[in-house]
Amino acid sequence: MLHEVSFPSYNGRDQVQGWIYVPAAKPKGIVQIIHGFGEHSRRYLHMIASFVEAGYIVAADDHVGHGKTAMMNDTWGDWGEAGPHTMTEDEHRLKELVCEKGRAEAIGRPILYGTTDTFLKNFGFSSIKDLPEIDDIESAMSGSFADDVEDERDELNENQMRIEI
Repeated sequence: MLHEVSFPSYNGRDQVQGWIYVPAAKPKGIVQIIHGFGEHSRRYLHMIASFVEAGYIVAADDHVGHGKTAMMNDTWGDWGEAGPHTMTEDEHRLKELVCEKGRAEAIGRPILYGTTDTFLKNFGFSSIKDLPEIDDIESAMSGSFADDVEDERDELNENQMRIEI
């Protein structure tokens, strides 16, 4: 499931455009994609598709001056007076949809994330239990999210780094 989000930028001028990709079943975790300078988040659609296929929620946006955010605000390459600090603050704002819940009792003590009430309300859920279990939806699925982006994957530049999960 894809949700488009928009929120005011730290620079006080722009609206940041973002997307939350939600797997059809109960998510295993949350990944936030932060693209590089001169890029846009859709450049990583192949990686996003792999994370969603693996059961992860993915949050991504186009920084001020980049991608759809730049197109909607007519501010190509311009972060505003605060410069790159704007991007950092905007990414924190996107992250506010999820929160750290602690650390796992496993090697490396990985950080555990959970959803916030804000996240659930934004996407029409009253609790995380509202998401279906994977067994409940396997028979209803025809194709996969990764199949839907195969054309974009084929268009990748040979020199672009490719990450397969």
